[in-house]
Amino acid sequence: MTLVRSGGYRWAAALAGWGKQGVSNSKSLTGYLPKGDGAGRLADAAREKQTVNVWSAEAVYALYSGDRLVYVGEGLLGDRLWKHYRDVRKDLLVGRWDTFTWISPWEYGLPDKGGNATFKSVAPGAPASAKKLIEVLELVLVRLASPPGNSQLPSADKEISWLLQTRAPHAEGTIADNLRVLMDTQVTKTPAKTKPAKKTKTK
Repeated sequence: MTLVRSGGYRWAAALAGWGKQGVSNSKSLTGYLPKGDGAGRLADAAREKQTVNVWSAEAVYALYSGDRLVYVGEGLLGDRLWKHYRDVRKDLLVGRWDTFTWISPWEYGLPDKGGNATFKSVAPGAPASAKKLIEVLELVLVRLASPPGNSQLPSADKEISWLLQTRAPHAEGTIADNLRVLMDTQVTKTPAKTKPAKKTKTK
């Protein structure tokens, strides 16, 4: 089974539709699969048919400021990103990022003749499984990248036994490690100094 079926790399926040007051259906994150000429460019009509709105997709996403990773999260993609982009009162990430990358188990389908592309969950009858998968993907990204904006670990972290490394018997070790071992050895070998006995005065 393929865990990740779709994604978008370094999409620009400025190109997303974050919602316009009084305008219905103005929230959208749209993209298409560049097929046709191999260069990512399609005729307008063909591109329109291959464009889908990924706002409602369950996904793991990463936020960037320039080339710097800021935060990794998961959830319904559009709703989560909107919070980070617009919710000034409750979200500390507002104004701190400008692009994002996302991956999802949702599947993109090229259009049939005369139809439009599709974008849907591959397991609509098992939302719990999809949610679990997303949480695991988020954990992997957070643990591998350690983004500064993630002050807490995902809940899936509790299900994994994280082992602490110990020094192997024949490890070369770092300079600091070797110095510490040397000092510990010296302390062990150096005999404790005994105070000389006090001389008693004779009358």
